[in-house]
Amino acid sequence: MNAANNIELNTARTHGILGDFLAFVVPCLIFFEIQMVGRLFVSELILLPVLLVLLFSRGSMLMSRLPRTFIMFGLIWLLSQVATDMIRSTTFEDYARGWSKIVFLLLNFSAIYLLLNNKRRRFMLFAVGIAVGQILQFFITPNIFALDGYIWKFGVGYAVTLLLIIGSQWRRLVRISFVSETICGAAAVLNLFLGYRSLGALCLVTALYMLYQRTSKSCKGAVRSVGSVKTVIGAIVLGSCAIVLVGALYGSAANAGWFGEDAKQKYEWQASGKLGFLVGGRPELLVSSMAIMDSPIIGHGSWAKDPRYSMLLLEKLSNYDYETGSERNNDLIPTHSYLLGAWVESGILGAIFWFWVLLVSVKLLIAMSRFRFRLSILLAFVAFGLIWNILFSPLGAEGRIYTAYYVVLLMYGTILVRTTQTVTPSTIIQGYS
Repeated sequence: MNAANNIELNTARTHGILGDFLAFVVPCLIFFEIQMVGRLFVSELILLPVLLVLLFSRGSMLMSRLPRTFIMFGLIWLLSQVATDMIRSTTFEDYARGWSKIVFLLLNFSAIYLLLNNKRRRFMLFAVGIAVGQILQFFITPNIFALDGYIWKFGVGYAVTLLLIIGSQWRRLVRISFVSETICGAAAVLNLFLGYRSLGALCLVTALYMLYQRTSKSCKGAVRSVGSVKTVIGAIVLGSCAIVLVGALYGSAANAGWFGEDAKQKYEWQASGKLGFLVGGRPELLVSSMAIMDSPIIGHGSWAKDPRYSMLLLEKLSNYDYETGSERNNDLIPTHSYLLGAWVESGILGAIFWFWVLLVSVKLLIAMSRFRFRLSILLAFVAFGLIWNILFSPLGAEGRIYTAYYVVLLMYGTILVRTTQTVTPSTIIQGYS
């Protein structure tokens, strides 16, 4: 009997070590990719057999409310994309990339959810793996922008920042008052000086959020009405005000030349038009909204192309007194947003998927504002980053892996918050420190 127990224990340990190994190595291999219509990563090829194996052992985990809802909305998005492409007679090259983007996002999510298995250690290993993978990617297969001199923004900037965020959660550091907020604030200044403005703003907002979380009296109470419409709307309004405030602070600093001449010139151009800095920084908003209004239900198809919208963008920039450069080198409808990109390509059902993910992120930030634990800063950083990407960033090929991990992490954060509600305030503080 003891021999059987020992064998079972050794098998469990082996599986645990293998799971930890995969949690770190999978994101590390992001620099290996294969060109098959679009970009396919070796990391995704590894996750496929992992998913098949884990479905037999713990596949029921995907039937929990949050992962089940994510997969359900994702499949609805996929069906909408297929229907849209059939109606629009989209070319094979385009719809193959469009469908595979959604399919691999769902497959990656399912595999990562089962692999990490709600184990904090594996979440940390995966995050470190992302940072190491991006550094390796910079040295082995750098993108064209990194080669053009934007080493920090398109090379190692996010990786270094993520390592700083992870390091700030080290057990010995979190015992020191305000050390996490200080490290996050320092990361904000570093990114702003090196020209990665969106990441700098993200770090700053995260630091302010953590400062509020530490000092708020509500940390001592229970979470109440987290999911209410009033609470969510209030959080969105406060978040919008915070974005405006951060933008104003950055504008004043950039105009004063604190971040260098290049940053000053770029800000002056983006703020020169009638609609201000935000629209100047994301001018695609001017025409993606029009593309949506032109076809809000079924969308324009995978990798939607229409030269009218590219020309319209230049025209609108000129009308609003922004300087215009040369014409775009492709006919893709400008979106620069997870949400707007899905809406333009697949219609309203694609947008609903990202609206739901956005809601999960906002609700977690509301709930976490009353509790602290060791993953708080990473969860806040990822939640704010995901909100930014959904609204203002395109879903790149690497995003199929990164976004899947971020959503799984936020779902784990939701579990942590629910667990924390059942303990006393003193236990909360001890668990964090």
